[in-house]
Amino acid sequence: MGRTVAPGWPDLEDSAVDVDAEIGRLYELPPGEFVAARDELGRRLRAQPPDDRAAAERVRGLRRPTVAAWAVNQVARRHAELVAELVESGDRLHQAQRRALSGLRDSGLRAAAAERRERLDRLVAAASRVLVEAGRPPEPHRDAIAATFEAASVDPEAAAAVRRGTLAHELRPRASRRTRPPDARPTGPDGWTRPSGASSRPPGAGRTTCGAGSGSWTGSPRRRGRSPSRWGRRRRATVRPPSG
Repeated sequence: MGRTVAPGWPDLEDSAVDVDAEIGRLYELPPGEFVAARDELGRRLRAQPPDDRAAAERVRGLRRPTVAAWAVNQVARRHAELVAELVESGDRLHQAQRRALSGLRDSGLRAAAAERRERLDRLVAAASRVLVEAGRPPEPHRDAIAATFEAASVDPEAAAAVRRGTLAHELRPRASRRTRPPDARPTGPDGWTRPSGASSRPPGAGRTTCGAGSGSWTGSPRRRGRSPSRWGRRRRATVRPPSG
């Protein structure tokens, strides 16, 4: 009796397995189909002679992508040139920031920031179209998608993770891995200044970290986004003079 091979999957007993390619195929599937396909691939890897348990264990540890991560993966696979343009615009913005910090009047910071924003908007729009085509509303996932692409524009590790197209979770932007003067601090989403008397604590202290190999970052971007007035109100509410 002949063996049954799922449509679209190679016969693993008759050919060498490119595990990375098979994992890539998993992340092309809709999220709802991921777990069943992952488990099937793991079983077929274990059944392949010789028994490749290391590859099977690697596949078994894969996690189903979130909706936002899935949309980013599809854009990275279908429109690699857009991701490359975003990363390049992030590099140009970084160079403009350094020129501005050095005191150069015509640093090109404003133009570089506008260029990166335009590249981000194009990618978010492409991911939104992917979700609409899949029958999902993009609005609940738009912020997570934008944050993931923004992370790729400022951090080489994030850029590499996005380009692989196998994210399981969305990413969060963190302080750039590139060197900045220790007394620089943000004045907006795209520019840095060096004010007199600024704290020597690097901006983004307590920044997010990237899980090795998982494509997921953790952190508390909301905490950094709170306004000083909000923190001030909370502090006044907890410090009261002694009664009597």
